[in-house]
Amino acid sequence: SFYLILKDRNTLSGIPAILSILVRQNNVIWVFFLSLLILKKYKGSISLYFKNSWIYLIGISSFLLFVLINGGISIGDLNKTYQSASIHSENLFFFLLVSFFIFLPEIIANYKNILNLFSRKIVLLIVFIFLFIYLTTFKGDHPWNNILFDYYLRNGILRIITSDLLIKTAFYIPMAISLVYLLSIKLHGEFKSLLYPFIAIFLIFSWLVDPRYYIIPFIFLLLLKHAGSKKIEFITIIYYMLLSFGIFFATLNRIFFV
Repeated sequence: SFYLILKDRNTLSGIPAILSILVRQNNVIWVFFLSLLILKKYKGSISLYFKNSWIYLIGISSFLLFVLINGGISIGDLNKTYQSASIHSENLFFFLLVSFFIFLPEIIANYKNILNLFSRKIVLLIVFIFLFIYLTTFKGDHPWNNILFDYYLRNGILRIITSDLLIKTAFYIPMAISLVYLLSIKLHGEFKSLLYPFIAIFLIFSWLVDPRYYIIPFIFLLLLKHAGSKKIEFITIIYYMLLSFGIFFATLNRIFFV
């Protein structure tokens, strides 16, 4: 859908975007994001926006009608209990933790710039605001995050994080580094002003902590961020290959499941 928008195939782009809601209901957030990209592309022209994004408006309206009739975004009593839309901070901060390892080669390569940003008052204020939210709201209390700690890697990590206040605070260090790194990177166009809020909105409406929810945010970040030096890009590719092999090997041999 994003590619088709870049190619000015706005109506066609809406079809896979709307169909994605059938896969996961909160993908409606990304449908709204894409529709706003069209508005931004036409420099806020409402007439051109309605003319070129009508299919998105139909999709969003249809979803809202479904929620109204169904009494929620999920189907079935079990899903309505455990997958209902409510605000939780866990996925946002776990996303930052995962980002630290996903972008580790670039974080190391740009450590001087990151350290300089930590010295800015506005950045420190953001870091401490996030710390306060993290310490007061991060619980990891979804029932499916409190089973099979030795097999589900995410559940085991969540259990460690929430076991002690000192440990919980220590885990914020890589989260804070990721936060500042994401604030420092340059994205093509003017996407940062839209992308980061939508990543946050998308993540906070999921109670269950699960790294698979981060696939779409990571894809957008990898697509839109400016490339580093060829050396760093090459190192990153090798790093991703090793990381993928390790996860695949562990999953195949039932050592753990991410």
